[in-house]
Amino acid sequence: MPSTLGTPATTIMLQGFSNHFTHVEFEAVAPVFKGQPVKLDTAGKVTPYIAGDDPSMLIGISHADAAAAELVTVATRGLGVVNAQANAAMFGGLAKVHSYYATNSRVLYIQGTDTTDFNGWALDAAAAQYDNIRVLIKM
Repeated sequence: MPSTLGTPATTIMLQGFSNHFTHVEFEAVAPVFKGQPVKLDTAGKVTPYIAGDDPSMLIGISHADAAAAELVTVATRGLGVVNAQANAAMFGGLAKVHSYYATNSRVLYIQGTDTTDFNGWALDAAAAQYDNIRVLIKM
């Protein structure tokens, strides 16, 4: 295997995959409480999950109390977080693999529209094609 010393490195995996919960920090849109289920909004922030909400947007359980605009750690139902790129402008939320972009060595994602056919959750919104986003991979 050739040496990679002196070659620029690119981080693809932000958090390792495991059979345990992946813990991610989010900004709370509204107050959330320890142990409360939270959902992801289109800006990649969390808010309390309530009866009647789309189950696919339930991202995990809050680890602590947090007021609006505060950071809160969430035990998510994802396998890990990866660096990726958007194939087009998209909101945070459901994400689906589109293709692999060899030029940037990244998987491209599109906005997920089917709540039963998606690969993860985009934790960031993208304004244009090839914008960098983080994606929480679905278990």
